[in-house]
Amino acid sequence: MKVIIRTIWVLLVMAMTGSVAIAETDPAHREAKAVEVLKQMDAYTDSMQKFVIKAESYNDASIGAGLVISNPFKSRVAVDRSGSMHSISKSGSQTSEIYLHKGELTVFSNEHKYYTRADVPKTLTEGLIYALEEFDVETPILDLLIVNALDHFVSDRADFFYVTGDSSIRGVDCHHVLIAGPNADLQLWIEKGDKPVPRRTLMTYKDAEGVPRHEVFLDWSEKDGFDASEFEFEPPEGAHEIDFIKAP
Repeated sequence: MKVIIRTIWVLLVMAMTGSVAIAETDPAHREAKAVEVLKQMDAYTDSMQKFVIKAESYNDASIGAGLVISNPFKSRVAVDRSGSMHSISKSGSQTSEIYLHKGELTVFSNEHKYYTRADVPKTLTEGLIYALEEFDVETPILDLLIVNALDHFVSDRADFFYVTGDSSIRGVDCHHVLIAGPNADLQLWIEKGDKPVPRRTLMTYKDAEGVPRHEVFLDWSEKDGFDASEFEFEPPEGAHEIDFIKAP
């Protein structure tokens, strides 16, 4: 079974220690239950056509001498699976936005009021992956936006653990799943019931200095529709257009 190995954004992990109890003791059952919950999550998020995700993220960063700090930022991602996406991320006074609409990718930063545009495939999944591979533009929580995410960002070398079905994230009852990979471990807390969306993710990068973590808390809401201006970028006064530099 394959498993997600990259996340934008998104997905997090806490290293398992001897003090953490695994609810299911049989290895085969642990893996089967974890895979079942992950497939339910993937199928449900794929079925959502118009929705907004608000993400509260914390990224660890090494500053040398064995010191690690946590950088908070917030994101809002609006999605229309017919081919449109708008994300806005804020960290302190800095804001960055990504638009994908009708086959056009636009990235804007308020720091210098620079924006850049490029043509991408018109389907949402293909457009987001093209933006990542060709321009190194990674949309926040990318793995939760594309269709069949488990088939896109995957590795064969991973172990699955269903930790417990008795976990709560900000008042929401969740399944707790651990995916242990060769370079990173990923924990997901997936809402129980008929709306199995991830409510918290935690990624731990094993090989990086200080073993940094990336943690995200997620709030999902489905929409009947969006105002047309949601996905159309209008350059603010004083903004300057620059060219994309393709990823190496």
